[in-house]
This record gives sequence, C-alpha cells and structure tokens, in this order.
Amino acid sequence: MRYFIFEAGSRAGLSAELFFKEYIKQSKCSDEIVMVDCDPIFSEMRGNNKIIRVDETKAIQMLSRHDIIFPADELTRQCNELIMNFSSNNPFSAIKPWYYDKKYVNEVLSHSKSNIRIPNTFSPTAVIIKPNTKSAGSKGVYRVNAVCVEEAIDIEKEYVVDCFEKNGNIQVFPREIKLKNGYDKYIKLLPTDGGLVEKIKDFVTSANVGGLFKSIFHLQLAENAKGELFYIESSKRISGSSIVNIERGFNPFCFMNGVNAPYSPKHELNKWYRFEDFLL
Repeated sequence: MRYFIFEAGSRAGLSAELFFKEYIKQSKCSDEIVMVDCDPIFSEMRGNNKIIRVDETKAIQMLSRHDIIFPADELTRQCNELIMNFSSNNPFSAIKPWYYDKKYVNEVLSHSKSNIRIPNTFSPTAVIIKPNTKSAGSKGVYRVNAVCVEEAIDIEKEYVVDCFEKNGNIQVFPREIKLKNGYDKYIKLLPTDGGLVEKIKDFVTSANVGGLFKSIFHLQLAENAKGELFYIESSKRISGSSIVNIERGFNPFCFMNGVNAPYSPKHELNKWYRFEDFLL
C-alpha cells in the first residue's frame, strides 16, 4: 500500500512520518509513504526506499487508484478539488466541504445534548465591528467578511483530543496544552478513562454530524473558570502534535490496518512536558 501525506512539512507531517516508521516496525509490511509539500525545497530532503519526498505537482502525477491519502493535511484537501475528490474514495480520508464551515458545524452541534457546550454562534457571516464606547464617526469601525462570529470564552484550560472511531466504538486520547504561536508548547497527557473521557465520548456519540466524527479525527476543547467544557473546533485528520500519544497505543497506520500498536508509556500522566520531550 502507498500513502500520500500532504502538507508534509508541518508538525502533522512529522507525526505521520514517525507513526509510519513505528507501523512498519510492527507490521513488517512493504508499504511506503509519499511525503508531499508545496515548498519545492522539501522534495530535496533525504528519504529512503519507503519514504519518498516530492512536491505537489509531482504527487498529483503519481496518484493512482490504489493509493490512499493519509489524513494528516487539511488545507490541501479543502482547496484542491482533485485531491478532495480522491480523498473521498477512502473512509479514512473522506471529507465534505461543510466539515470546514465552522458556523454550520456549530449550529448542528448545538442541537446535541451533552455536557460539552457549543459557544453561542451568530447568524451573520459578514459583520461590522465598531467600538462599544464613545467614538467619532467611523473611527475604529471596520467590516469583516466570511467569518464565524461566536461568543468569547474565558478560557482557563485548553485540550486537544485525538480520537479513533470504528463501528460506534470510540477511543479517546486527551491532553491539556499550553499554546505558543499556534502550536502546543507544553503538553500534559491526561488519562484515557474517567470523567473527561466519558463526557467526550457522550458528546461525540450524541452529535449528528455525518462523517465528521468517524474513523480518525481530533477535537479542540476549552474549559472556563467554572469548569464548563466548550467545543472549539474539530478536524477529520490527526492533530499536529498527535505523535505524543504514540506511547499510549495511538497510531493511525496501525488503526487503519488492524495492527496492534504497542503500549509503552514513557511520560507520566498529569505532568507538564515540552513537546520536544516526546521526541527525545
């Protein structure tokens, strides 16, 4: 089997490559991956007989009906119609355009009954922002188009939750994070059972959102000072830093192919680590 990984220069690409190496070690199979990035320099990076690095133009020429697009990317599948259609041939990578319509997803999820709240989401997608103070004329006023307008949450804690789903059975791998420049700088692994996980499973199973919460996906959640949980967003792909969960038996390639992923914890639960600590 050959897997294509788009946006491979990202953290998600790095996680996918490390997952693949562990999968090969466990399965002893002859599978290979094609790492794809729009940056032409990326294709010059060293590979081997199982890991090929190419740019997007070359990748599209290589794709055949026997290949699988691994769910590590997001923007490529949203923006490239050919790749989006190809992705739809496999349930692990299949997407629909509305998955990325945050306003629509929030509206659908708001009808589900669970302990995870959906922030109040407002109907307009083109809005005028103006100061709610004394102002003169149009000073400080500006227009924003194509937006999802929702209530602000006083966030105390943020969570990323990597998930597997098969035949209604859900595996949940949660972690608390501290962000810097949009990336997980500090990570605290949380138990894969208990109250938080039960709330997440209840939320996922009660949500009527088509295939969004199927196969391989991840959630972003937030908790306020009152301990209330809020849904922030989700994606039908691995999270960028999901490699931190490999020691807990999280390996998408193993999951896709029915191979037992090793469980070999090296880091304590409920303790802060740098992201880099999981790569050492």
